[in-house]
Amino acid sequence: MGYHTRETNTVPCGYHELNPEMEALLAEYLEDGKRKGLQESSIHLHDKIGHYFLSALADTGCVAPQAMNAQNGQR
Repeated sequence: MGYHTRETNTVPCGYHELNPEMEALLAEYLEDGKRKGLQESSIHLHDKIGHYFLSALADTGCVAPQAMNAQNGQR
């Protein structure tokens, strides 16, 4: 994902890379939101926030959904 500027061809938009397990967890979460009737703008927002949150968890050493716990989220 990216956007174009006059100075450069493409600038990354800031989405955080996730490992396949975390990506699958986020995809399930977003799909559930779609089934519940969330608007596309809300889905996009949840996607962005989810990438940020799961990336921050990965930075603490939590690299799989099964490893998530209350201590992972504390900074």
